[in-house]
Amino acid sequence: PISVAQFLPPGKVAFDMLLIDEASQVRPEDAVGAVARSGSVVIVGDSKQLPPTSFFDRTIGSLEASRDDEDSAVDTVAAGAMESILTLCEARGLPSRTLQWHYRSRHPSLIEVSNHTFYENKLKFPPSPERAGRNGLVLRKVKGVYDRGKTRTNEVEASAIAEAVIAHARECPHLSLGVATLAVTQRDEIRAKLELLRADNTDLEAFFDKSKTEAFFIKNLENVQGDERDVVFISVCYARDLDGYMTQSFGPVSSEGGERRLNVLFTRAKLRCEIFASIGYADIQVQGAAVPFGRRVLHTYLKFAETGHTDVPTPLGRDADSDFEVSVGNRLAAAGYEVDYQVGSVGFRIDLGVKESASANSYLLGVECDGATYHSALWARERDRLRQQ
Repeated sequence: PISVAQFLPPGKVAFDMLLIDEASQVRPEDAVGAVARSGSVVIVGDSKQLPPTSFFDRTIGSLEASRDDEDSAVDTVAAGAMESILTLCEARGLPSRTLQWHYRSRHPSLIEVSNHTFYENKLKFPPSPERAGRNGLVLRKVKGVYDRGKTRTNEVEASAIAEAVIAHARECPHLSLGVATLAVTQRDEIRAKLELLRADNTDLEAFFDKSKTEAFFIKNLENVQGDERDVVFISVCYARDLDGYMTQSFGPVSSEGGERRLNVLFTRAKLRCEIFASIGYADIQVQGAAVPFGRRVLHTYLKFAETGHTDVPTPLGRDADSDFEVSVGNRLAAAGYEVDYQVGSVGFRIDLGVKESASANSYLLGVECDGATYHSALWARERDRLRQQ
């Protein structure tokens, strides 16, 4: 946006409409040059995602205080009152519309925690035929230690991720892959480990071709907004040190707005998100009023990845929507199949999910009944194409 102010002479060029995307990362002072040249504006963004970031700026908190925190990131900016053009427009009371369809996650577990924590369970997303298994949110525990006060890396965890990247490149190169870390130092450690492994596996270099549409990347959590990949590996990095001591500082996650960074981080994957961690959710202390919200959210994500449960209880089963569904379900049950009613999220449920047995990890079939759910869909696209897909 700032290029408009720099290169277009005032009064010479005007636009009928200005559309600003990723507006949560655009500062008001950067956007005003484009806004002033436009007859109308459409501001698109998510206030639950990253605020504007700058390597040099610190808008809240003193530099001296940050020097005392060995885990603070030098390129983060804490959230402020009018941090972006999005928050400014919200404060000015511009008419707003919430986009509820979540298109990226192909498995409910990838968006479940964010939907509970940030979006009041209002997001609509299709169910997955796979209930548990290879895809979705997965926790991979490693026996690593955090080199606190020195390199500030988790070498064992970095090695595990580098090896997993090589395995992915060899076994399923058709799936795009990205690696994201909570710490900049851990990002650099993984890059170094991976370079050594790539030197020994030169036959896999095609996978790392940067000219691909969704090329492989290794980034820290400040730089992944806007990215999406089929599979994402996340390195938590922070853990107990060699003496068994663990601080409750998690770098940028513990700062103001840290929970928003996690919301971005854990929603980048389309098929599978693997969290590599040397700790479990029980290692994160969340008691007390002064606990940063970001730490609480990290606890929730790890708990869900480890146990499949969030801090907010969800009903295990749902009732059928009509007597007709019950009749169809009874016939399927009589044929020896297990039936779940109303599978999926609020606003996008398939009437019946058919499994081979109660312990099966995937549905054999979805059944749609011409009933209340079908009739409540507002668009023919949703009723007759998206559900079938």
